[in-house]
Amino acid sequence: ISGKRKSANTYEKKLLKKTANQMSNCTDLLSIIFSTIEKRKEFIFIIRLHNQTTSYPAINDPDSLIQCDLMDTREVFLNFACDKNYEFSSLHRAKFSTMALLFELHTSFTNMFTYNCNRCQQQCDIRYYCTVCDDFDLCKKCYNVEPKHEHKMECSVLLTIDMSQDNEENSLNSNDKSIASTLL
Repeated sequence: ISGKRKSANTYEKKLLKKTANQMSNCTDLLSIIFSTIEKRKEFIFIIRLHNQTTSYPAINDPDSLIQCDLMDTREVFLNFACDKNYEFSSLHRAKFSTMALLFELHTSFTNMFTYNCNRCQQQCDIRYYCTVCDDFDLCKKCYNVEPKHEHKMECSVLLTIDMSQDNEENSLNSNDKSIASTLL
């Protein structure tokens, strides 16, 4: 082996030892990644934005974790993104898709227990839901109006109703209070 090649091998060995010493604090996976990068340095353009040994403080997130079916599997997420035409092919589209996705996650969590009447489209505090149809809800006013729904309807009261208020618009009549008390 020529002298040039020997000195190149010694330089690479020193370089690998140096990086191995720097990464003694890293996990096994990072060690493997950095050693592979060092081996293939001629073919890879490497930019280091910070010192590898710098440790960052732990992130303290004040938001509580929420359970979301959308993020359970890759397939569910991709189907959702495809249905909503979200794209991540460019920075502009990725920013929009990310913001729309975050909005969707936020509204799906906050509107989890809101129901709208299928006839008048108003939000229902006391709703009547069909036991046969998949998603058919009526408010109390539409439930009492003819023509009646063809299937059996059951009553459900949202637990967010505050029965202690005396305002006319926020209070329930005595019949509604009895229904609410039996369900609560």
